[in-house]
Amino acid sequence: MVHGTPLFVDGGITPRDDVGSAAGDPSRGAVPVTSAGAFGSVAAMRDLPPGWETDLCVLRHAGSVTEERGDHLLIRTPHNPDFHWGNFVFVTDANAVNAARRWVETFEAAFPQATWVAIGLIRMPDDTNSWIEQALDLELDEVLTTRSLPRQTALPEGYTVHRLVGADWEQYAARAVAENARSGEHDPESYGRFARRQAKARRELSERGAGAFFGAFAS
Repeated sequence: MVHGTPLFVDGGITPRDDVGSAAGDPSRGAVPVTSAGAFGSVAAMRDLPPGWETDLCVLRHAGSVTEERGDHLLIRTPHNPDFHWGNFVFVTDANAVNAARRWVETFEAAFPQATWVAIGLIRMPDDTNSWIEQALDLELDEVLTTRSLPRQTALPEGYTVHRLVGADWEQYAARAVAENARSGEHDPESYGRFARRQAKARRELSERGAGAFFGAFAS
């Protein structure tokens, strides 16, 4: 995954690399808001694109661990081992993004129990064939940034938006599990564990004031 010119690298839906474009992450139904002040030295030291800086900031606030490895980072989320984009390799050296086999081997050595491959790249590789040869898909994810408050518009009739609180979190996890059951995208058992743990971590993050997640609700 690259932010700025973002890129998801994942393995599609196969027994070995069962990662979809959302990488097993139901958070796409909620909007996170967090302060980067407590992010630490990783982003400042590497001058990461804003999207990556935000993602890593949210992960760190929620309990993930970042390990410096020179030209890449290892991101681990011990409390949620089924979280694909919480347990991944992030290639931070723009000159190393073409070495697909090396990064797949790095991921497999770091996460030997993983049934997926999740590798983030700082930019789109010049040689996409090297990734295709590893049976991996390249996905570009655009990230929008602004220095001013977005224009406010009225909500469609019958909808409200509010910060997730209380029973909203149970609904958040339940809807993610139900959608996965409908699509059949991920293994139901491991996805259910992931969704519940993700909701718990984000609820704790929100309740201690380190971030906030919002949802749209039909009246």
